[in-house]
Formats: sequence, C-alpha cells, structure tokens
Amino acid sequence: MLRTFQEDGGLHHITLNGTAPGWLVTDYDLAARVLTDPRMRGECPGSTSLSMADFDALTDHQVMDEQQLFSLGADEHNQLRHILTRSLGPRRIARLTDRIQPIADSLLDTLPTGTAVDLGAAFARPYPVAALCALLGVPEEGRRRIHNLVFEGYPGMPAPDAAVNGPDRSVADYLADLIERRRLDPGDDLISDMCRDEGADVAHSAVLAAARLLIVVGPRPTAHLLTDGLALLLKERGHWEALAAEPELLETAVEELLRFVSPASFAFRYAREEVEIGGAVLPAGSRAYCSVAGANRDPGHFPDPDRFDPRRPAGQHVAFGLGFRHCLGAALVRAEVSTALATLVRRFPHMRPATPEELHAGSGEGVRAGRGLVVVLGPPR
Repeated sequence: MLRTFQEDGGLHHITLNGTAPGWLVTDYDLAARVLTDPRMRGECPGSTSLSMADFDALTDHQVMDEQQLFSLGADEHNQLRHILTRSLGPRRIARLTDRIQPIADSLLDTLPTGTAVDLGAAFARPYPVAALCALLGVPEEGRRRIHNLVFEGYPGMPAPDAAVNGPDRSVADYLADLIERRRLDPGDDLISDMCRDEGADVAHSAVLAAARLLIVVGPRPTAHLLTDGLALLLKERGHWEALAAEPELLETAVEELLRFVSPASFAFRYAREEVEIGGAVLPAGSRAYCSVAGANRDPGHFPDPDRFDPRRPAGQHVAFGLGFRHCLGAALVRAEVSTALATLVRRFPHMRPATPEELHAGSGEGVRAGRGLVVVLGPPR
C-alpha cells in the first residue's frame, strides 16, 4: 500500500481512521521537509494546551495515551526538552551502558536454554523498563509497578498485580515521593540530576513531568524494536550468524533495524500557516501524517529499500523523527538495543525460532499465548 502511494506521488490527501482529514507523506525528502519546517508544529491548533501542572495531574492511564503529548503547549514541551536534553547527554548514556549490561545478563540467566521460551515476555519487555528505571534511579520495588503500567493490555501480559500496585497507589504518586527523597538525598541517577539542575520552586513539577514523559516514550519502542528485530534476524539465519561472526557489524545492524522495523508509525505535524509542500498547498491548521515506514523505505533515498541489509551504510533514517521534536530518547534506545543484541548473540549464537512441536511442548500457556517471539536459546557459549 505504501509503495502504491509512493508511486503515485509522495503526498496524498486522506482521512485517517475515517475521522481525521490530512495529508499523508510517504516520500523521504517531503517528510524531512515537513518535520523540519518551522511553520509545521507538533501541537494541534485549536486544542487546549496542557501546562506542566496539567500534565502532572493526568492519571497514569491518561499519560500513557501518547496523544496527550501533542496537547502540551509549545513552551511546556520546550521546557521538558531542555530538561531532558541536558540530562540525556552522551556521557550519561555511556555510564548507563555499564548499568544495563548486568540487567540484560540477569534476565537471561533465568531462562531455560533447551526448551521454547517467549523472549518477548521474558526479556524484550522487562529489559527496557529495568534499563529506564536504572537511569531514573527507581529502586527494584518500583520497577514492576512501572512495567505493569507500560504494558498493561499488551498481548500475553497477565493482569496487573494488585499487591504490587495497591488500590490507590499510582505511578505518579510513587514517582513524586521518589523525587522528594532524591531531592533530600541525591544519588547518581537522572532524577537526582534533574532535581539539582532545576530550581527548588519548579523542580517537583518539572521533574515529575519529565520522568513520566520518559516512561511514556521509552520502553515500548525498544520492546517493539527488539521483538520484531530479533524475529527478523532469526528468520533469515544468515543475519544472526553474521552478527555472531562479525560483532563489528552491530552498529550498522542496529541502524538498519531502526530503518527497516521503524518502531513508530507516524510523525504528526500541523501547519501554523499556509504552507506549500510538494506542489500542494496546505491551509493553516492542516494535518500532515508523515509515514515513518514510508520515508524509511523510499526507493528514491534507500537503494533496494525492502531488503534488510546489516551492512548497509548508515543513512539518515527518520525512525526517531527529525527537527525540533526529534526523539530525545534516541541515544537511550540505541544503547539498550545494542547492549541487548550484543549480549544475546554472544551468549546464544545458536538461538533459533521454536518449531511448532517445541512450541506446543513449551512452558505452558504463557509460551503459546505469547506474541510471536518464541525461541530456543540453545546451549550458552
């Protein structure tokens, strides 16, 4: 379908889900222009803008609806980006890598190697939550609470554990208490850093909003990328064997996975004023739906775009968007995925998809009901 749109031109007027008219962008160059044009903004015109205090007052489930992020006013969004940009620099992400390696190993240490295991449920989903919690400084007892919130309703997920969450205890309440503790007794973590950087009069509201924002945008894209990326690497066996034989391919392989799998579907923009894009005039207030998968598989920008090639020279894909709303967690996702893949390929070079017989004989209903990343790890190296 995307290829048909591209062949007919990279810009089409559509109605998304039958209710939201706008312009679908499938061409890489047009998408890059829309995403970087200062006349195209991230927040929906005419909608009620959320303040930082409004964002903090949202329930956990309201915050997890990512559309709420588009209701943040431009000033509020810029303030959050400023806080997180300062805190998610390369040096902190490099230090995080040292912390998440033991997390990856400890999760894999518990898994059987000779029978079918749902690697999505056992590793791909808990791993990015644990990594983010290590970055934020969330203690062990808080990680299950955040995992339940992030993946509630996900296929194969058990019902939330009331003993963990408590009847009246929200993640927002938990984080608010943690922020106050870190302000009084700071540690070597992101929440402590943000408390130190922000003035006392705004620290609580700003830090709470920033922490909740990371929970919204952090773990699920990484889990999706690991789940679908590993399935792809294992389906075409040569890719997995190449990574095992040539670890230096890892960096380009991660970038190719980001291009090929594209964990986000769309990047939205709204015209502040009348804008001419690709020969079409978008009136003020028009919506533009930039298809991330379309741009990342544009044959005019990527040769043979529907072929996964871990040796492809790293081009500028738009998996993390472009421009002023470029994903702030890009370095974090890259670090998590690189560490996970390097650990898996080192420890389990013979990992393979489970056969139907192995799946049927696997570890109970949890394996059979899982979301499609059922594997046999094989003997550890």
